Amino acid sequence: MSNFKFFDNKNVEEVASKPLENTNEVDFTLKSSKGSSFQIDYDSELIALGNKVLGIKSESVWTVTDIEVVTDGYIVMVEVTRHDVINSNQLLNGMIDFSKLFNVPLVEMVLKLDLAGNLKEVLNRQQVFKRWQEVREQLIPVLSPEEVKMIIPNADQQFNNPVTMLQSAIVYNLFFMPVYGHKVKGETKTIASGRFTSQLFQDKIIPYTITNKVENIHTADIELNFNSDISAFNKKDLESIYNAVYKEALNGDNFNYNISLTGRGTYDVQTGQARSCFFKITEKAHPDLFFEGSYLIRKV
Repeated sequence: MSNFKFFDNKNVEEVASKPLENTNEVDFTLKSSKGSSFQIDYDSELIALGNKVLGIKSESVWTVTDIEVVTDGYIVMVEVTRHDVINSNQLLNGMIDFSKLFNVPLVEMVLKLDLAGNLKEVLNRQQVFKRWQEVREQLIPVLSPEEVKMIIPNADQQFNNPVTMLQSAIVYNLFFMPVYGHKVKGETKTIASGRFTSQLFQDKIIPYTITNKVENIHTADIELNFNSDISAFNKKDLESIYNAVYKEALNGDNFNYNISLTGRGTYDVQTGQARSCFFKITEKAHPDLFFEGSYLIRKV
């Protein structure tokens, strides 16, 4: 169970529709609506050899302009209307500005979710790819030939099939958490599987599953807890990198790896939308080698 304090008394709109009867279970679904905005606050730090080498904060606003209920799920139109990055290491500002260019193709998306809320398809993928081609034309003249070979083919592939990219991006997994279906108070279920990209061991992919516990069902909202599990993951590749790169600098201490995602969310029963959700990711191989990142998603 997550032990994070949760701010569900702030920025909560009153529900004007007819209240539900008190119950320990509910069929929780997403409803048709227009024009809901959510602020996403991200805060992270990376500690290596006892030193803070990366610390990034960002604020973004996503506007859900339309939700349509269809037979096999939901069609959701999303616009990223603001994305501000606050970086504590000025040396990385150029790299961050460069990386933000890769968000431009994703500023407007039409997404298909299944009945549970899993992201299944990007319906406007051609528009996404066209926007990427426009960014691509700006990038190629300022990249070296080696950088073009390293970056452009991979980006071409990702933006041509953006659903795969979004399904592996943690912020989309959290925003579109598959929370819908029949909910019973006190019940715990596995609701999703996915992949973390390690922040400590570059390019290493770590599979996980997420469980969801229904803490409370109130008249107006439902409270959910989230936890991850990586027990089936083989850590030997990471241990080999640790032994080669870090072990001597860390006084010969042995590899002791753990990664987790925990969180808590309050969702509006009447609309199916999040009121406020807080998630924390921790990846640790040693007390002086770890990454922490947190996401606060709240309706505004």
